[in-house]
Amino acid sequence: YCERKSAVDRNETDSNSKQSHSSIFDDVPRIDLLKYPKPDVPLTCGIYCFRNREDGSPAYIGSATGQRGLRARISQHLNPIYLEARPRVFSRFDEAQVATGITHNGKLVIEKSYFRKQLARRHDLAPGTECLTYLISRFTLSYVEFPDASREEILLAESELIEDQNPTYN
Repeated sequence: YCERKSAVDRNETDSNSKQSHSSIFDDVPRIDLLKYPKPDVPLTCGIYCFRNREDGSPAYIGSATGQRGLRARISQHLNPIYLEARPRVFSRFDEAQVATGITHNGKLVIEKSYFRKQLARRHDLAPGTECLTYLISRFTLSYVEFPDASREEILLAESELIEDQNPTYN
């Protein structure tokens, strides 16, 4: 992957231009998840964006502020068994997922990742492999590292991006 400046560095060093958070993904490569289903993502914190494969519009924007950063958070979205098991308490929005009868350890499961949960709800997808296959076939991935930013700065940048770009599934 290409070496990237963090969005914070770009905004500080490029004082003559008014680059906003809404354009931080314009300069970073898109990862084709069909070719790289397990992308080599850094451990640093940052913000990621799943984009529509056809037109590049943002579908989902998220942040990674934990100890294992972007790698851990993106890996959760791309893990077919990252599912939420419950005894029987589900939202009415999850009826289609529950109706598939997919279980883990004797409990019904639905998608745990917010992005995948929204995909499953809107497109009547079964949790797990079916939903992940849908994600990989329809979206690419971009991310920006924020190695020196605080958790609060990253969350603020994520919030501004979501407000500016209005992604389909946020």
